[in-house]
Amino acid sequence: MGHRSVRTKILVALLGAVLFFCLSMVLFAETVIRTKLFSEIQEKGAIIAKLTAADCINPVVTERFFEIEMMFKDMMGSEKDIVYLFIMNKDKRVLVHTFAKSFPEELKTAHEVNPRLSYSAKELTTDKGVILDLGVPLLRGEVGVLRMGISEESIRKDVNEILLLIILFSFFVMVVGTVVAIVFSRWITRPILRLAHAAEAFGRGEMIQKVIIPTDDEIGTLAKTFNTMVEKRNQSEEQLLGSLEEKKVLLKEIHHRVKNNMQVIYSLLNLQARGIDDKTVRAMFEESRNRVGSMALIHERLYRSEDLAHIEFKDYLQNLVARIADTYKRHDIVLSVDMDPVALDVNVGIPCGLIVNELVSNSLKHAFPEGRNGTIRVGVSRNKEGDHVLTVADNGIGFPSGVDFRTTQSLGLQLVNVLVGQINGTIELSKDERTEFSITFPGNVNG
Repeated sequence: MGHRSVRTKILVALLGAVLFFCLSMVLFAETVIRTKLFSEIQEKGAIIAKLTAADCINPVVTERFFEIEMMFKDMMGSEKDIVYLFIMNKDKRVLVHTFAKSFPEELKTAHEVNPRLSYSAKELTTDKGVILDLGVPLLRGEVGVLRMGISEESIRKDVNEILLLIILFSFFVMVVGTVVAIVFSRWITRPILRLAHAAEAFGRGEMIQKVIIPTDDEIGTLAKTFNTMVEKRNQSEEQLLGSLEEKKVLLKEIHHRVKNNMQVIYSLLNLQARGIDDKTVRAMFEESRNRVGSMALIHERLYRSEDLAHIEFKDYLQNLVARIADTYKRHDIVLSVDMDPVALDVNVGIPCGLIVNELVSNSLKHAFPEGRNGTIRVGVSRNKEGDHVLTVADNGIGFPSGVDFRTTQSLGLQLVNVLVGQINGTIELSKDERTEFSITFPGNVNG
């Protein structure tokens, strides 16, 4: 079923009540008026028939039928609704009648008059329409029976005219009732609709103003309760926003201090490396310095960002590989970041940054001997399953065929395998046309 508003339900109920009232009034009026009018005509006809019967007893007994005919003629002239009059003796022989032609014999048996009653009435259907046939016994039937037929057409016409007036009045009541129902439904549902719209906006999390309903009924009480709830929600939201802003400032300060501390460590390692003559040991210090630098760079980006939970990874990688290139002073190698912008959770971004640092550093140190040019490409994409794929590829001399990167004693590659497990990822190495590491990790990983 379709959704129906409160206003529609109220309108349907009111219109139904108006329609029921109008129909009931028409049916009731039709029944009452018809019964009343037919009762009146029956009573009037019975009185006339009784008076006529009393006047006809002596003429019938003395067989003065011409006198009776004149009486019947005068009566039919004065009473337009009388259709016929006739007197029938107890042997069912018609003594006098008012029919212009022959007497219809079926009228004799159409109405049997009980001589013990003062009169009896019966509706007959004739060629002249519906007739109310009244029978009055003459001297309890010893002399005969007077039968009078009264047409019901005038009564039916009066009933139909009255019913037409009632129907027109009912139609007017229905129109007025419809207008009143529409106005009333609008009046009663306007505050309800106002509350409903406010509740919908409240459910969507919108900041709404108070709903003003200046009544003391249940709807007014509901509006006051709703306004109190909205006011409390707004106060709570303002408090939460204020608390969130404080925590955001605090978190930025933490990132800033972590970055500064790492920058101090970076500088200390850099100073220490400068004072070491052993190239192998100095290289180890420089690698540790670069690892600290990659983490410090993330905290610097987070400190400058409005989103403290995610890092814009493309911009981060561009800065990271540029720093690595400066460290090794290999400006003859082209380092490119080929990817679309993507935001990674900070708990994923730090391990990924360290992985890139190790793999790019490894390529710069081993894939390109002095004097050999080349390219190192770094990027992040998504596969068909929606997972992230981090790739680091170079076109150098290639990864040594006898070395297994998963079990090598190299600290850098050991660190890469550990970090891949930390982000619930997998790592693969391709040696076809170039050396390419592919690290696949879930797209919704949060560290």
